[in-house]
Amino acid sequence: MTGRAGSVSGLSAARCPTSARSFPLTGHGGVTTLAYSGELGTGFGVAGQWWASRAAAWQAAVRASFTGIRADADRRARRGAGTA
Repeated sequence: MTGRAGSVSGLSAARCPTSARSFPLTGHGGVTTLAYSGELGTGFGVAGQWWASRAAAWQAAVRASFTGIRADADRRARRGAGTA
């Protein structure tokens, strides 16, 4: 089925779920920082709310894994600094 410009199968593109994630690495003064950001757009009423709750659980899991990654990186950096 063809639709208007900016639509998919006649549905407004604004009603389609969207998701964007970013994991930028930045360095400054010998320190590297890994950040995470995410954006989620939903539509479709109750179905969109259900999907958003699942995506929120995913975002929490990513943030929790970053806690472990940071602790491990800090431990390795301290160990490396102690042997230099």
